[in-house]
Amino acid sequence: MTDLWPDDLKTIINVKAPVNILREQASLLGSKTQNIVKAKVRQIDPGTARDETFTSWPIGKGHQKFHYVFNLVAPMLENYEYRLFMISHDVTLYPVYIIADDDILKELSVDKAISVNSEDELLEVLRKIFRAEKTKKIIDALVVQSVTTQ
Repeated sequence: MTDLWPDDLKTIINVKAPVNILREQASLLGSKTQNIVKAKVRQIDPGTARDETFTSWPIGKGHQKFHYVFNLVAPMLENYEYRLFMISHDVTLYPVYIIADDDILKELSVDKAISVNSEDELLEVLRKIFRAEKTKKIIDALVVQSVTTQ
């Protein structure tokens, strides 16, 4: 049988999928807050989501897309979740579109969605989101309420 596939197909990848970057960052938050506030990443289907935010996403609905939400979670507050941001991309990984909390977008001087075209750009935007004043206020509030309810 003749092999028609190219010889340069990659089997070892140097790029991380955006969702893996999110999961890594989610796993780091718990240790910083003594597991009082954690983060959770989950894949969502925008077709079944009851969230109007998806109608403003800058990418079409006709293609298979990958959509993820990044939530802050307070286990001691009956697993209260706060959606910090969402991402979307197609099968080629980039560009990644990010929609964050409105106050965070304002802090970053962005109106609706942030578009990033590489892993490095994604890391830089995530750094800004995680270090935003609004993010820190939310985490502080969740910690205070969690410790108070013990």
